[in-house]
Amino acid sequence: MYNITVFITRIVWAVYVELYNCEELVESISGREGRS
Repeated sequence: MYNITVFITRIVWAVYVELYNCEELVESISGREGRS
């Protein structure tokens, strides 16, 4: 049970980090450089 919990937690955390980085990247590109 513990191993499964850690495994799921790592997957959820990895997905969360990926989404956060993607949003931050999009904001920095669209905000700082505009459409250029």
